[in-house]
Amino acid sequence: ALEGMQSKGEGRAEDAKRRGEEDAKKVAPVVDFVAGGFVAAVSKIAVYPMETRVLLIAVGESTAVDPRHLWHGVTLKGLENFLYNGLLWFLKEHVRPRAPDPAKPDQRPPATFLGAFAASCAAILLAHPLANTVVGMQASLGSLGPRRRRPAGALEA
Repeated sequence: ALEGMQSKGEGRAEDAKRRGEEDAKKVAPVVDFVAGGFVAAVSKIAVYPMETRVLLIAVGESTAVDPRHLWHGVTLKGLENFLYNGLLWFLKEHVRPRAPDPAKPDQRPPATFLGAFAASCAAILLAHPLANTVVGMQASLGSLGPRRRRPAGALEA
């Protein structure tokens, strides 16, 4: 009887170990959100002054502004990119179908086109108000002069 109890205990330990390994292969949804958002925000912050200068050229404004002003709105732009890309990764993982073999959760098929499209639309709709605010802040750099000495803030844009 003691041997039977030991083998049951060992079987349970092996099952728990296997479940632990399967759980270790799963990525938590919050990790998808933070990882997707963080990488996008860092890359956007790195190119933000060049993007601002291109926007000013596109709207026909002078680009001879104080170089410090080219960073105007960078915090909101980083937040917008973090939100959009974080949501996109998070939602795309939620629309992916389950793995055909539950023992191999890392072999999930990709999301369908319709699922990925819906995830992208939801993410852009939620991040769009921030994008509009940032563009208004960037565009206000073109109207700096004697009458307007400082660019528009987030609430003014």
